[in-house]
Amino acid sequence: MNLQITEKTPAESPTTFPAERLRTNRSAAERNEPAALTMDERGMIKDCSRSFELLAGYRRSELVWHHVSMVFPQLDEIELVQAGQINPKLNYLCRCGQIYRLLNRLGDSLSSNINLFTIENGGKKILRLIVHPLESAQA
Repeated sequence: MNLQITEKTPAESPTTFPAERLRTNRSAAERNEPAALTMDERGMIKDCSRSFELLAGYRRSELVWHHVSMVFPQLDEIELVQAGQINPKLNYLCRCGQIYRLLNRLGDSLSSNINLFTIENGGKKILRLIVHPLESAQA
């Protein structure tokens, strides 16, 4: 049995994510639940998975009520929902493997594919964005 002992350095506070920790956490995130965001129809983030926090280096509280373009700049000014359905062009691009850049807290970009799903919850539609990383974070 291998035990790893890690020591918290004084410079590392609960609100910081050192670069090496972000890169290390990427593989841990991949082994667990999918990295995902839950959003309203306008793209405002309502929640995120722990895997997404680890992948992007943001805490949930830093993402909630920010627009998805904060972490996926390519989605800025894109209408995510049209006529009550996911934007057909966006849906097509996601299914064809369009590469989207996930910007982490450090400003590094990570090539990813994304999938969007509509979920009905108590008569309200919410969007679920699943992230499929393609590579390690780049400087």
